[in-house]
Amino acid sequence: MEPIPLQLIVPFHQPLSMGNDELNDACDRIYEPFIDRIEARPELRLSVHIGGHLLDFLSKYREPLLMRIRGLVQRGQLEVLGGLFYGGLPALLPEDDVRAQLAMGSEYWESLLGDAPSGIWLPELAWTTDVPRFVSDTELMYGFGSSSQFFRDEYPYRGMGMFERGGHALPVYLLDDTLSRSLVGADANRWIDSLVDRAGGISAPPISVWVRGERLGFDPGSRTWAFDRGWRDAFMDALSGGREEIQTVRPIDSFEHTLPINPLKFIHGCSDVIEPDAGGVSPVDWHDFMHVFPEVDTLTRRMLRASDKLREPIGTMEEEGEQNEWAGELA
Repeated sequence: MEPIPLQLIVPFHQPLSMGNDELNDACDRIYEPFIDRIEARPELRLSVHIGGHLLDFLSKYREPLLMRIRGLVQRGQLEVLGGLFYGGLPALLPEDDVRAQLAMGSEYWESLLGDAPSGIWLPELAWTTDVPRFVSDTELMYGFGSSSQFFRDEYPYRGMGMFERGGHALPVYLLDDTLSRSLVGADANRWIDSLVDRAGGISAPPISVWVRGERLGFDPGSRTWAFDRGWRDAFMDALSGGREEIQTVRPIDSFEHTLPINPLKFIHGCSDVIEPDAGGVSPVDWHDFMHVFPEVDTLTRRMLRASDKLREPIGTMEEEGEQNEWAGELA
């Protein structure tokens, strides 16, 4: 049997409230060691998504690390995923904001790498039914969603499905919920045994899993290591040739060979992998999120009102040609 293709996606996200000292600490303890280990294992293939706040910081203060990431992309080891540059849940943002953030992410990476990303990663896997429409006029060709978020045919197993809404469609790699949950801290060989069992002898469709980059090292929230660093090295060794039953691949390399034949539709209710602490409230669809948490609805409406008020003086300045040094900051 040919090796089972394994797609590992690692998002690196830091909140906008994270200061430069903390971001430097995260780079020293998480991101630099992670890149070190990828560079030392040329057989390893994986994908990363880097949040805009962290990208801004890397561009200003840690450019050598950003250049190393570019080098790994050029070597064919890394695939960089696009998405909303600064994040946020698409269901809670104005459509113009969603589209602008998608464009920002694509333009940033195209300027650095020469090519725009082909895949879209949504923070917190916060899918909405409008995502296919949002990306319809972009270069983004596929997305990633948890297997616990969508209905799909269980047999024969396929690593991808087609999500369609209102005439717009987007292929979606289904992240294996069980394997993703059990990845951190697991014995590498036992975890791979579980992956082989899950594939059931079918080697063609890729199996996709994800793990937050912050779980691969230092946890800025608790100021402690998330787990013994030796686990990370053993796991990466197993993925980069230590086990012949599997082979790591990038989604962009397997996309043309993975037919999205299964139609997908939402499961009512969020996966508890991504569901916020509902305080005893049963899981809800993202479109019901603001009804369960009215304070979020209030905050969103206030933000929109503030944006509308700012838009008026900005428009006036542009019309009258009165842009000054702070007009860009105001925008």
